[in-house]
Amino acid sequence: MASALNTLPRDRRPRLYLESGRALVDEAGYLITSIVAVKQTNASGPITLAGKAAKAPAYLPESTGAAYVIDVGINILYSGNWYRFNVKPAKAQRESARQPVKLYGCLCMNIDVIRDQVSLPAMTTGDHLVMHPVGAYNITQSMQFITYRPAVVMIGLDGRVDVIREREDLDYVQRLERVPEHLLTSSRP
Repeated sequence: MASALNTLPRDRRPRLYLESGRALVDEAGYLITSIVAVKQTNASGPITLAGKAAKAPAYLPESTGAAYVIDVGINILYSGNWYRFNVKPAKAQRESARQPVKLYGCLCMNIDVIRDQVSLPAMTTGDHLVMHPVGAYNITQSMQFITYRPAVVMIGLDGRVDVIREREDLDYVQRLERVPEHLLTSSRP
């Protein structure tokens, strides 16, 4: 096929564009998240959240076994509905039996389930989990829904850590907003 295309004049040859997407960048992405709530349950009910997630009461739907709520949701892990991320403790855990755990995001919405079931050791609020691979689409499709987007770091082959995208805050979000002048000066009825 290439030989046939090469017979065409240079300006008439087709161009091939590749979108690398998942194939090249997915394996490069890791997400570190914190557990903000732990619940052993056989029924639905309220849970207590820790840290920044503790702004409002939250409820878990009916489930059996352990459930961990983490500080990111489908607003950051957009592809979580289609892909099963590998989930592991960030630090080596003391020897304990693994158990099936349901992993919820922090959005307090029924659809915010990161993994229906993953085998993890007993963990507690404040422990960290690492999810992989999350390099494709999750950052570019993440949104400011209930929480701001986190910082993104790059860890080089030499171990050097560089921030390549700052964590968002209210000032950043508001900096992009504009109120038309006529709305600021007009009198209201």
